[in-house]
Amino acid sequence: MRKALVKDKEKFAENMARKLMSYAMGRGIQFTDTPTIREMKKSLLESNFNSKEVILTLVNSYPFRHRRS
Repeated sequence: MRKALVKDKEKFAENMARKLMSYAMGRGIQFTDTPTIREMKKSLLESNFNSKEVILTLVNSYPFRHRRS
C-alpha cells in the first residue's frame, strides 16, 4: 500500500487536503474552497507531508477564518 501512495503523491496530497478541509469546516467541499485546497496541497508537497505546515495553511485560510458556526 505504501508503494501505491508514494507512486502518486499529488493525488494523495489533494485528497488529504480535501478531507482535512471538509473535517475542519464541518461541511462538504465547495467551489470557493478550491484555492485553499491548492495551497494546502502545495504545502503538503513542499514540506514532505508535514502536518504542522498544512494545518497552519488551513487555519490561516479565508474560508476557515470566516466560517459560520
